[in-house]
Amino acid sequence: MTIRESSNDLRLRPLWDRFGAAIEGVDLSRKLPRQTWIAILAALHRHLVILFRGQNLTPEEFIRVGRAFGEPIPHVLDHLRLKDHPEIFTLSNEAARPEEIRNGAAYWHTDQSYEAEPASATMLYAIRVPGKGGETLFADMNSAYDELPEPERRGIAQLKVLHLYGNRDGGMYGEPIAAPLISEEQVSKVPTVTHPLVRPHPVTGRPTLYAVAGTSRGIEDWPEERARELLANLKKHATQARYVRAHKYEVGDLIVWDTAATLHAGTPMPAAQGEDDQRHMYRISVRGRPPLLS
Repeated sequence: MTIRESSNDLRLRPLWDRFGAAIEGVDLSRKLPRQTWIAILAALHRHLVILFRGQNLTPEEFIRVGRAFGEPIPHVLDHLRLKDHPEIFTLSNEAARPEEIRNGAAYWHTDQSYEAEPASATMLYAIRVPGKGGETLFADMNSAYDELPEPERRGIAQLKVLHLYGNRDGGMYGEPIAAPLISEEQVSKVPTVTHPLVRPHPVTGRPTLYAVAGTSRGIEDWPEERARELLANLKKHATQARYVRAHKYEVGDLIVWDTAATLHAGTPMPAAQGEDDQRHMYRISVRGRPPLLS
């Protein structure tokens, strides 16, 4: 399909059968017209995941792109930020990175859900990709919420969830732990916070399940065992195959996802042994409404 915005055409094609869209013919290294950016933002909030192929960006250009979606968030793991560019978090399977860092996001989660003002979007820019593996999985939380039985939607409508950095299920069921915090200063920056279990989208207002995996640890005023049982059941529901799609990267891919309406997970990667199996990516998460929509 084509979205026409003023004199600019934004060409979209389905990325998958249920959600996701590839946006064709856009060079993000250029300064795009306002109406093109408005169309891109509309595509993100409609399709949840958008993909730009064949990009060639400097770190400064990538940060400029990130700012079109919101305010970049310097990651609490400051030792993994790109030197001189704190907005950019680096992902790599280089041999020097231990397992818990290399695969520290290989579990279902929502970025920055452990912060009081969580991420509104995340984007990954692929610099090197392995010939095999390295996909990102995405789960459509809008559909997962819509297809809950109505009595269950009513029952969870007002619940507040406790979030803390890490993976609730880390070390269980074969799941990895999150990339660890390495200093008291890092720990102090991420105290327990609360978010609604059914959270209105910050731009569209649409209610959806929010962050039922990863950082969600409990429910306000509920016994721990009961809370974890509910959260585990919602995670199991939301990550059924019918809600999940995978993206296999090519060099130059820039993929953006709506963190308010998705879960995502990396796929475990072995340490790189040579050029053919290297994975190196830049990540930016942003918070707040996009400036053009504020």
